Amino acid sequence: MAIPASVSATPGSDDRLTVGEALRYAWLSWLAMLIIPFVLFLVATIKSNSGTERATDSHIGTIWFVAAMAILGIGVPAAFFLRSRYFKPYFEGDVVPPRAYLKGQLAIWIMTELGGIFALIGCLVSGSLIPNIVPALLAFVIFVPFRPTGRSMVRAVGASDDHHIYEDPS
Repeated sequence: MAIPASVSATPGSDDRLTVGEALRYAWLSWLAMLIIPFVLFLVATIKSNSGTERATDSHIGTIWFVAAMAILGIGVPAAFFLRSRYFKPYFEGDVVPPRAYLKGQLAIWIMTELGGIFALIGCLVSGSLIPNIVPALLAFVIFVPFRPTGRSMVRAVGASDDHHIYEDPS
């Protein structure tokens, strides 16, 4: 028995996403990804500064540091490359579709978030904030300026060679 598409389709199940919805989802995602490492940082700080004598393992901390820097050093440029694929219409002088905007921004946010959280877990595993706090702070510094603005979904100025007109897609 065939079910007509109009009957089986649920409201809002189409692939369309408005600019407002995309921006709302982007802000919710960005804020959640801002809070999670902050809480983990507080836990790592409390654990490393607790009054109990806890042995720190500098060898595992160093290995974790190198791994966290590798994640950030390879993953973040790859995320920027992926975002440039999603933002291709912007660089051609058109606006970015809302779904592509959300995917492109999430690529950068998730990659920096993973690197930062990995580094903070390294703080917990090694029992010391040093050296793993460095990649965590680097991830934070990369993450914060990329807050969602949605300009690339409404202003098509990416194809301009004039530096007074061109805006970085965000």
